[in-house]
Amino acid sequence: MTPRPILDPGALGKVRAQKTSDALSRAKNQPEDKREAAVARAKTWMERGAWVADARHRDHFGSTRQIRRFGRTQAEALAALNEEVARRNRAGGTTLDAARSVDDLVTWWLEEMLPLKDVREQSRQKDAQIAAFLTKRIGGLRLYEVTAPRAQHLLDTLAREGLLDRPKKVRNLAGQIWHDAQMRRAVPENPWRETKTPRRKVVRTKDRALGDADLIAVRRQVAEWISPSDAEKKRRGGPKPGKHLLAAIDTMVVTGLRIGEVLALRKRDVQVRDDGFAELDVTGTIVPDGSSQKRQEQPKTESSEARVPAAPHVAAQLVALGEGKADDDLLFQSRNGRAVSPNQIATQLRRALEGTEWAGKVSPHAFRASIGTWVAAKLGDDKAREFLRHTSVETTRKHYLRRDAPLVDPAISQAIAEGLLLSEEAEAWAEAANRVVRAPDPEGMGGFHELMGSDRANPADMGTGWGDDLATF
Repeated sequence: MTPRPILDPGALGKVRAQKTSDALSRAKNQPEDKREAAVARAKTWMERGAWVADARHRDHFGSTRQIRRFGRTQAEALAALNEEVARRNRAGGTTLDAARSVDDLVTWWLEEMLPLKDVREQSRQKDAQIAAFLTKRIGGLRLYEVTAPRAQHLLDTLAREGLLDRPKKVRNLAGQIWHDAQMRRAVPENPWRETKTPRRKVVRTKDRALGDADLIAVRRQVAEWISPSDAEKKRRGGPKPGKHLLAAIDTMVVTGLRIGEVLALRKRDVQVRDDGFAELDVTGTIVPDGSSQKRQEQPKTESSEARVPAAPHVAAQLVALGEGKADDDLLFQSRNGRAVSPNQIATQLRRALEGTEWAGKVSPHAFRASIGTWVAAKLGDDKAREFLRHTSVETTRKHYLRRDAPLVDPAISQAIAEGLLLSEEAEAWAEAANRVVRAPDPEGMGGFHELMGSDRANPADMGTGWGDDLATF
């Protein structure tokens, strides 16, 4: 018996197509010990289609399997077989090559690689958004056309357009996508590794942190906007604005929670103590879900999960929001019972501050940065890191803490005063300086003379020159 040839990975053997009715006729002619099973199989085929197409296929792990697909016609059965083979080959990555488009590469990555990443849903959605942006910009390019100079040109263009941190995000994600493709021999190299993120000047969160006076003034402005005068109500019309805005701001200021974590609080996450304080269980955040929002059952990071105390005035506001709601209901809900979007709070805040000195300068995240800066000033950077639930204190310092001038530890100045300036070396230096005077050169050459032990060593006797200088030394 001639052995069947070994197929290459992803290759297809001889394709056969036959009517399922013919398969039933042949099954009836099988030996008696095989006839019953063959007839049952043929009848099952007839239920699935009038034609059947099959072939051997060797997958990318070396296993050879029979693939069988059905259709109403021979062409339909063959097309279904080819589609299944293409699907299995895509899973192995071999159908990608340098002649395919960036759009094809990104689609493959989103379908095959992104689901394998061990990240939270919030990060997964952000990756998908950046991937969609990448295809919008260069989706029509062939992979061999994406060279390092062209990739750098894209990043530079995004920076010139003022898209803030978009160049960095595009470079990071594109580097991951091309790396995964390179590991599957779809592209020969990763051009994004040779690029650099353009330098940019961005107003970071820490630059928007508010001082005590500004924080109080902003809150008062928001309170006035939420409760306008009768004349203002008549001018505005419509429902009461900013229903949740003040409660969200107060919660962020007192607890340092992110806006998504505040909006994800449920009634059962708020436990009021006998002293009036509340303990908030931070166990989730609000993330986009298509055209709406949903509660992600984990906060942004693992270190963000915590039980956070809240002052009595915040506890009272949260309890009021929970009246009439079930334990699993969100405290912050829209009129139709849906989750409130962080963008909705940002929009309300922007409207509340229109026409003021803070217009366009204060975002919901500024309240988290403000209280983080306050904690750092009172208790130190490490306490601020703990309060903001960061993994690294460097993250806290870089992005959250605002300082009007660099802070020097007073202990350093004290050590210098008690050590260096009163050391024997410093005293000897000062004594030598007092013996240096400006005097005419006895040879007529001009210059300085050290008159050690001389009667002229008294600077006061020299008139002008170092006498005045040393008097103020």
